[in-house]
Formats: sequence, C-alpha cells, structure tokens
Amino acid sequence: MYMRLAFAVAAHLETEILVVDEVLAVGDSQFQKKCLGKIDAVARQGRTVLFISHNMEAVQRLCSRGMLLDRGRLIADGPVAGVVEQYRSAERILVDVGRFNPRARSGTGWARITNLVLLDDMDRPDSSRPADADLTFEMTLEMTGSTAPGASLRGLVTELVICSDQSQPLISVMNVDDDGVELPAASRCRVRAILPGPTLIPGRYRLNAFLGVPYLEHVDEIPDALEFEITPPLRPWRPYQLHASRQIVCRKAEWRCAVDAQHTPIAQPK
Repeated sequence: MYMRLAFAVAAHLETEILVVDEVLAVGDSQFQKKCLGKIDAVARQGRTVLFISHNMEAVQRLCSRGMLLDRGRLIADGPVAGVVEQYRSAERILVDVGRFNPRARSGTGWARITNLVLLDDMDRPDSSRPADADLTFEMTLEMTGSTAPGASLRGLVTELVICSDQSQPLISVMNVDDDGVELPAASRCRVRAILPGPTLIPGRYRLNAFLGVPYLEHVDEIPDALEFEITPPLRPWRPYQLHASRQIVCRKAEWRCAVDAQHTPIAQPK
C-alpha cells in the first residue's frame, strides 16, 4: 500500500522528470497495468521518465533508449533493443541454467519458495527437456519463522509462468486450475506441475514463480526463478523443424475429417 500511495503521488505531480524504480515488483496485475499505463501517458506528454526494472518486456514496451548499469558503472547506452540484448548476453553468463535463482524475489515473505527444479523422466533435476517430452516442475514451499502459531500453507495459490528468453509470458499454470491441488495445512510441502508434451519449440525459456493470494497478497514472487532449455524432439512428428517463424507453443490436435453429403464427385474421364 505504501508503494501504491507513493506511485500515485509521484505520477500525478507535474514534474519534468519521473523516476520509477522497480514499481512493478509489487502489487497485483491490475496495479501493474495501471502503472504501465500511467508511465506511458506521462512520457507521451513530453516529460522524461527514468524507468528502472528487471522486467525486460516492460522496458522494451515503454522505453526508446536504454542504459545498462553494472555495480553503478554505465556499460551500455543506446536504442533499447540493443541494450536489452546486451543485458541478456551478460545475464546468460551469470545465470546457471537449471538452477533455482531467487535473487529478485519480493513479497511479504511469511512463506517462501525455497526450491524450484525441472525434473527428467527419472525425477532427477535437469536443465533441459526435448520438445516432445513432458515438462515437470517441482516447487518446495516452506513457511518462515515469522508466522503465527497454527498458520499453514492452506489457502495460498501458486502460479508458474513460462516466458520466452525475452520475458514475454507464454503459458500460465496455477494449482487452482481444473484438476489442480490444494496446498495442505502444513508448514512445508512439495508441489508439482506437469505439462504433457509436446510443449515448446527448441530454445531457452524463463520461469516466473508466484506464491500468495491473487489481488490480495503477494507472499513470494520471483521473476526469472529458473531458466531452462527445450531441445529438438527425440521423435520428430513433423516434416520440418520446429521454428519460431511458425509457432512458440507446439501441440498435437485431435483431427477429424468428413465428406460433405451434398458434394458430388467430379466425373473422371474414361
């Protein structure tokens, strides 16, 4: 609520320069949407907005010029697309693909996601899966020591959002979806989300993780919590390679075909 109030006051002041630092790290989706809309409107009025964020999708949507800082030192300055790509390249060197990365977490913190892994067919942590294989993610959820006696994980919602390497959201799954599971009245649990294959075209992807109550409380939210790779299918089922020019998500449909009863076949010459 402090962040909402601070942003509302700052956004409505007629200042020449508006500095917005990680405002999208808190609040629900409606608050974030309003923030983006207001920032865009301020920029269109001819005022300067200095937008600081690790959300590359928002950066590319709002900004025309980008500046990349490393420990307070300016290392890139120019068109936003090129600076974002330089950030991605540097980040790939630092990020250990397949390993849980909670460094950008935010939230009230009375419960936390303490581990997030991609599992192979033998339930072992892995960093990549073939495009035609199932995707199985396992989260470990645990309450911290600051909770009241008798409190538990029951009632919390967890969400995983699979994003492209450019942080574009692609797939969202929640434990309260149909055929989902309710979190237990316990202080610690493991929960799995399984997406049947085929899933995605080959490439690198990012996973955002959320634990809380939508529109009410963000208990633990971790952007880019896990990076993983999708490799070419083990048993290709199409006559061409899977490529982004055709799709990102790849599925197999159930097909049916019927002949129109009113159709008269063309007579074949004798």
